[in-house]
Amino acid sequence: MQERQGRKNTYSGDSRQSTGQDRPAEASKELLQANRRVSHLNAVLRAIRHVNQLIVREQESESLLQHACSALVEMRSYTLAWAALLENGLAVTVVQAGAGKEFQTVRDALRQGKMPGCATRALARAGPAVTPIRADLCKQCPLLAHDPDSSGLAVRLEHAGKVYGVLSVHLPAGQAFLSEEIDLVEELGGDIALALHKMAVENDRRSLEEQYLQAQKMEAIGRLAGGLAHDFRNQLTIIDGYCQLLLAELAEDSALHRPLCEIHKAAQRSTRLTNQLLLFSRKQALHPEEINLNHVLGEMGVAVARLLGEDVHVSMQLEEPLGTVLVDRSQFEQALMNLVVNARDAMPHGGQLTVQTRNVDVLTDGRRLDNPPLQGRFVALILTDTGVGMDEQTRARMFEPFFTTKDRDKGTGLGLSMIHSFVRQSGGHIFVHSELGSGTSFEICLPRVESVAPSVPASP
Repeated sequence: MQERQGRKNTYSGDSRQSTGQDRPAEASKELLQANRRVSHLNAVLRAIRHVNQLIVREQESESLLQHACSALVEMRSYTLAWAALLENGLAVTVVQAGAGKEFQTVRDALRQGKMPGCATRALARAGPAVTPIRADLCKQCPLLAHDPDSSGLAVRLEHAGKVYGVLSVHLPAGQAFLSEEIDLVEELGGDIALALHKMAVENDRRSLEEQYLQAQKMEAIGRLAGGLAHDFRNQLTIIDGYCQLLLAELAEDSALHRPLCEIHKAAQRSTRLTNQLLLFSRKQALHPEEINLNHVLGEMGVAVARLLGEDVHVSMQLEEPLGTVLVDRSQFEQALMNLVVNARDAMPHGGQLTVQTRNVDVLTDGRRLDNPPLQGRFVALILTDTGVGMDEQTRARMFEPFFTTKDRDKGTGLGLSMIHSFVRQSGGHIFVHSELGSGTSFEICLPRVESVAPSVPASP
């Protein structure tokens, strides 16, 4: 009994001695942890303060997100910060700071609609999502290659019920997110989303203002061009009429026969030009009929190939069965030939022209094309060349009448304006995708007639 008591006293004594020694150590440890906690939170606050300054200064969403990610990595010591803007479930903008080439895999996955687990959880819930990278949810995530022991925090970029995207930050191994830190990052996500909302509103306002000014400009030009073209065509009718009367009375071997033929040809060319002006000003009546674009392309295949020449390879990719459209066939053919000529001129050293048709059903496939948004069922004609492409200034003016980048003897500047007017008069939309040095793609979407015409193979 005494022996047990002695052992007990010795243990208790040791315990009291240990407790006395450990209390300052524990207090010091707690103080150190508290200091680290305060330091971490101050770092987060500094980053948020910096991002809020960026929100006031930045005018572009991608630049804002990029600088925000950089600030989070530099000021808070996150190993990685990345953000994505989403549209229809696909990432249209992806930025990051802290990672290297391995993030390209994540970027590609995001643009294909494949979200990392942390982002998926954040988008599926109202609050933030904290996810250890080693968790089962992240087994296949490419971010494992960046830092397999880190933890991730993802928040939605949401304002007024609209989710603009997701923001995700990652801590080094051995560190955990503080509850106050999670709240601050979530608040930061809301601030960024508010900024994105304001940018979108401002961009819409500018776009509407530009469209209004452009519409006024085009309306004024159209009235002027239409009035001049109408009067000019009347004079051409008189000139051509007298020319034909003289040709009817003259023998073909007459010295005046050839000059009169040239006058007649010039009058015909001028008449076609005035018809284009009238079409642009919407004073030229259209004669719509139901046609299948595949059939028209099949019949025009040989003419298109001859017009392009041997240096340009033509690839036809026509969807079958294809819906029909209600358009003026002659105007459609003229629009097609104008686009083919433009493609040829953009490839002076040869290249490839790809002609595609397809049914576009926005209601079922969720497709959306901006400015204006495309809604309904359409038949799309897409012409894509491998030519020189267009810069931003050219794209902004390409539909203006008389604007051309060609030599004076090679273009009037009316081709694209005529195409634009024809498409809009037909109830359709035209979209252009072009970058300098990367070719050009014109996409014409015409309202689909609710029937499907039988297929006819296109001419090779």
